[in-house]
Amino acid sequence: MNKVNYINIGDLNNLLLKKLSSLPRNFDLIVGLPESGLIPANLIALYLNRPLTDLYSFMNSHIYSAGKRGGYFVTQELKRVLIVDDVVQSGATIKATRKALMPFANNYDISYCAVYVVKGKEAEVDYYFDTIDIPFFSQWHLLRYGIREKAQFTQQLPPYYTKLEEFPFLLAPTAIQAEATFKLTGQAVLSLSDLTLIDSMTLTWKNVKSGKRIPGFRLHAVHLKYQLLRFFKKLF
Repeated sequence: MNKVNYINIGDLNNLLLKKLSSLPRNFDLIVGLPESGLIPANLIALYLNRPLTDLYSFMNSHIYSAGKRGGYFVTQELKRVLIVDDVVQSGATIKATRKALMPFANNYDISYCAVYVVKGKEAEVDYYFDTIDIPFFSQWHLLRYGIREKAQFTQQLPPYYTKLEEFPFLLAPTAIQAEATFKLTGQAVLSLSDLTLIDSMTLTWKNVKSGKRIPGFRLHAVHLKYQLLRFFKKLF
């Protein structure tokens, strides 16, 4: 089975935390490219404790403030700007952004960043966190595809799954059904309940025990364990 390059928001966040030190700390403003670039831009702005805005607001000297669109800013206050996108594939979006921002080049020191860069496109940006092979799929892109609305399941117990031509993996309604489908077919399966891709023998009990799935169950189990230990301590 060919490996499916799939990124969820947890993967994105973990990568940013792991490699954030590769970014300079002297940026004054973080700018996210609509729409997908706003996800990592929010996280980077949060971790660097810097103000945030989107590309079109930036071009109008507008900035976010306290969770809402704030007032105008002046170039003397926010000089060094980091433009952020989630993925660079062909480089067309970054090229178009550079062109659109040419009138601002004299007023700002602008750098470009992507979280993931398709191999061979590293030179398109000033900073990136990791390379990735194509084809790849991300959790936030899949939600925009409307895969939940497209997926139609035929009752099969077990397993219970379907396939859409545009994706190289099967779809199942829940994580448990996704694991059952993977065991039967050997193909990668996306669980639509939590958008987790099952492409290895990850057992449900192992995930429950670790707290990855049903974390409330694990907390109750740990609490019950210590109650029983205290009970038997009193007896003996």
